[in-house]
Amino acid sequence: MPSIRDIQFDSSYQEATFWMFLVYQLDGIGLEVPLRNAQLMSFVQPFHNRQICRNYMLDHNQKLVTLFAYSEDIEKWWNDHRDDIPFNVQEIYIFCDTSKDVAWIKTYTGRFSSKVKDTFIYDRLDEKILYYAIGFIGKLIEEAQNDTYDRLKVVRKNLCKALSKLLDEQ
Repeated sequence: MPSIRDIQFDSSYQEATFWMFLVYQLDGIGLEVPLRNAQLMSFVQPFHNRQICRNYMLDHNQKLVTLFAYSEDIEKWWNDHRDDIPFNVQEIYIFCDTSKDVAWIKTYTGRFSSKVKDTFIYDRLDEKILYYAIGFIGKLIEEAQNDTYDRLKVVRKNLCKALSKLLDEQ
């Protein structure tokens, strides 16, 4: 089963104003997060180190970032940086191990309610990224030109098909 490790970021997306990051740092034995549509997610820049991700955001502060992050990573990030969220982070989506963790994280992140848009169990990550990405790619289409425009329309079409198939199977 494909996982987060299978996302191959396409650097051509770095030209866009809007970026999507996924941070999941495996410290030791971690949860293998299935992501069966990883091959469609070349617009997602995965990070396996919280600090590198944060530094990258700060170094590229003119870009508007949507962050998908594992609950333990977001907790450690905020503990390490005194609850600081780089100003260019527009939205945060947090995935957790269990429904108990989801409930706790929702309480923990209450003070960040303007940034944290959703918290869910990790087995829904594929669905959540696909759903969000359709609108995300729409934003990129608005700023795209020529060949990029056509390529992004194909990407969005493939995302729609994948999400439809995923929902049909539920």
